[in-house]
Amino acid sequence: ADAEGWLVLLIHLVGSGGGGHSSPRMADFRVDPHQLDSLPATISRAMRANVLLTSHQSFGSEIIGSGIVLKIADGRAQILTNRHVVDPDYDSESSTSSDPASLKSVAVTLIDQSTSLGDVVWLAPGAVDLALISAPCVSTQARAAAWPATRPSQIGDAVFAIGNPHAWGWTHTQGSVSQFRYLSTHGGDVRVIQSSAP
Repeated sequence: ADAEGWLVLLIHLVGSGGGGHSSPRMADFRVDPHQLDSLPATISRAMRANVLLTSHQSFGSEIIGSGIVLKIADGRAQILTNRHVVDPDYDSESSTSSDPASLKSVAVTLIDQSTSLGDVVWLAPGAVDLALISAPCVSTQARAAAWPATRPSQIGDAVFAIGNPHAWGWTHTQGSVSQFRYLSTHGGDVRVIQSSAP
């Protein structure tokens, strides 16, 4: 019934495009804030800790990605994201380094749909695809992610991902822990959790 309802709505909206109305864009579909209050606590907190990132690169190209709020203090949020979202020169095959101060600001949209500009303050060394952004945060809806995990994970544990695929913000995808792996980098091993939640 849920899928049929969405289908009817989309057909109605798209079908009315010829009558002087423009077709809806993904950005026109906002998150229903009332749904957050009825979610299980873990999913609600993860949704509130997720941010939509938009960076404008050379020649007008736009990169959209997700970030996770690690900490909120003194009116600012510290946000972890993938380096390729904020650094156009990132290459996973090499260890090129960029100065975070040389990178453009990133538009940070929080769960309450407020948007501000954030600055890249750290880039992971070598080919590690991580970056840290600092952005203003006065939202009463945003939360920092709960960390560390309250219990160790095991293969087969249920997990979920919150993200912004194709700018469809704050999307929940269910999955499970598929495997634990190690990535050797910079003379050490980084533990990686593989999951089936894309």
